[in-house]
Amino acid sequence: MIHLRNDPESEADNSPSEMRSGPVPLNAVAEQQDFVCRFSGSRYDTGRFHGRHCRAGIHKELANALRVTAEHFSTDEQGAMRSVSRYRPWVKQHLPRLLPEIRGIADGSGISEEAAFFLALWNGLKPSPKSDCTSLYCGKAVTADKSVYIGQTKDTPPQDGRYRVMHFNYSDGLELILLNYPGWIANVGITSNGIGFTGNALYSRQPPAEFVPCSLLLRAILESSSSAEILQYVEAEPWQDGCLQIGTRSDNAYCVEFLSGRAFIRGITDTSNGHANSILTPEMQHLDCSDKGLPCSQKRQETITQLLEKSPQKPGPDLIRMMLSDHRNSPESICHHAQSAQATRTTAAFYANLSLGWMDVAIGYPCVTPFVRHQLASALTS
Repeated sequence: MIHLRNDPESEADNSPSEMRSGPVPLNAVAEQQDFVCRFSGSRYDTGRFHGRHCRAGIHKELANALRVTAEHFSTDEQGAMRSVSRYRPWVKQHLPRLLPEIRGIADGSGISEEAAFFLALWNGLKPSPKSDCTSLYCGKAVTADKSVYIGQTKDTPPQDGRYRVMHFNYSDGLELILLNYPGWIANVGITSNGIGFTGNALYSRQPPAEFVPCSLLLRAILESSSSAEILQYVEAEPWQDGCLQIGTRSDNAYCVEFLSGRAFIRGITDTSNGHANSILTPEMQHLDCSDKGLPCSQKRQETITQLLEKSPQKPGPDLIRMMLSDHRNSPESICHHAQSAQATRTTAAFYANLSLGWMDVAIGYPCVTPFVRHQLASALTS
């Protein structure tokens, strides 16, 4: 294959001095238990651990991503990788610390750096596949314990063991917990800066002719330290159609719908807000494709809105977990059970407390799968 490298153990001395690691440093740690991975150290070392521990998964993800992208753009594997490599100048300008991490993923997994860059950032390169995710945000003004919460279901085709809960603890001070896939560097999760977000696909009759992959925006948000910095990125490019609910521990929160190359920003700081793939921006609702067999479920939207607005108790972990497990209006329910072997279903769910820095994750149907808590180390010592 064009993207393979030699065994990564023989590659260490070929890295630039700022990325060279040789033997694993004493202050760099990698752990893996079931679907949980923990990586710490320099940007390069965390990438190298990511590559080593998720090597088989990365090779599977890469093969699928190259195939899907090549088919979409009617090209070969090299052409598929070029469709992402053209964003390298953007990454170098806005996310320079990401480049040594991607180099580490390449060295650890035994793929080329070009292939690692492609896999890390290919998400959002083409219009979203069908997904039925339902997300929520609850500000401290409306919650039982005065904490900020986010949460969502992940509704996808069968994932066949793809999910990983990844803890990244970088030596430069940033810490992340992501519900992620092998080789990816941006997904839903929380950060030590008190930031977290959910993600929903949107389906418009007029998708933008040209758009920038959402993976770049997601990683920029993960690296940000304030809502003001996030908004600069939100408004910087014509991003792929979709919706993000972005919360912060002590700053403003926003629901942002990206449609036709524009960002429609709504403040949600002191409220609760739900989203279920339907277009909620009034002046853009005429573009909603809910009558074309796409998963823009008005029933799920009505359900999550009703649960958030009419519950007799204020939102907290127990109520949010119940919301994510709700079955009313099945099969258009929040917890969505498969109707056939390959059909879309709820494959995972999470909710997170941004004020206290933890994220509870269930891999499977949230109505029957135990949620496991994942804690930011920095939150324990602050």
